[in-house]
Amino acid sequence: MNGLVAILSGVIADFVAKRWGNVAPFGVSLLVLFGAGIVVAGSWKENFGNQSSVANGANFNILSVGTMQSLFESSMYTFVFLWPVVIEEIATNPITKVKNGIPWGIIFGSFMVSIMIGSIIFRVLTKSGWSHERVVRLAFGIGAISLIIPVLTNGLLANYTAFNVFEFTCGLYFPSIGTLRGKFIPEEMRATIMNVFRIPLNLIVVVFLINIKNISPVLLFALCTVLVSASYLLADSFLIWLKPCRYGHNADLTFFVNYGIISEKLNALSMISTIPIKRIVDV
Repeated sequence: MNGLVAILSGVIADFVAKRWGNVAPFGVSLLVLFGAGIVVAGSWKENFGNQSSVANGANFNILSVGTMQSLFESSMYTFVFLWPVVIEEIATNPITKVKNGIPWGIIFGSFMVSIMIGSIIFRVLTKSGWSHERVVRLAFGIGAISLIIPVLTNGLLANYTAFNVFEFTCGLYFPSIGTLRGKFIPEEMRATIMNVFRIPLNLIVVVFLINIKNISPVLLFALCTVLVSASYLLADSFLIWLKPCRYGHNADLTFFVNYGIISEKLNALSMISTIPIKRIVDV
C-alpha cells in the first residue's frame, strides 16, 4: 500500500506542477499531511512495548546493525539531494537535452515502483530461506554497484537506471534492517539506542550538503559508494561473527541508553542545522 500511494503521489505531483507551478505540489502535500494528522490523533494508541522481553544479541550485534544503518542511510539521504542535480545537468546538456522539460513526478514515481519491487523481492528471498543478514548484505552490494555508475558515465539512461536500481536496494534494505533492529534491540529501548547512531549519520549528511556547491556530484557519488561498500564489508563480517548470545535489558545496554539520551538533543541540533543547508542547496 505504501508503494502504491508513493507512486500515485509522484504522478499527482507531476500533474499539479505542470498545471499550477513547481510550488503547487507542496501545497497539496500539506493538505494530505493535515488529513493524516487528524487520522493519527483520533485512531492511534501509544505502544509501550513488552517490558518483560529479552534482547537477542550482544554489544557487537548492536554496534554492527547501528553502524550499517548509519553508513547506508547517510548515503541514501545524500542521494536524495544528488540525483536531481545529476538528472538536470544531463537533461539540460545541449547534446542530451530532454524535450518538454524533466518529468520530476514521473521519475519519483518510478523510484517508488523500484522500492516496491525491492520489498516484494525481500519477501520472496526470506520465504526461500534467506536470512535477513544475507538480504541486507545483498542490498549493500547492489547499492554500491549502482552508486558507482554516475562516477563512470554521464549517460542519461545509464544514470536513470542506476538510480532505480539503488531505490530497489532501499526496498530490500528497510524491511531487513527493521527486522535486525527488532531482533537485537529491546523495543522499549530501541529509539534511545538508535539515537547514538543517528549522530554520525546526520553529521555525514550535513558535511556532504554543506559542501555540495564545492564538490562535484561525481566525487560525492564516489564517497557514497565508499560508505555503502563499507556497509557491505561490515555486513559480511556480521554474518561470520554474529553473536547469538541472549542478554537481559540491563546487561550490556547501559552505554547505548546513556549516550542515546544525550544523542536525542544532539540530533535535534543537527536537524535544525539542515534548515540553512536547504537554503544553500536551493540558491
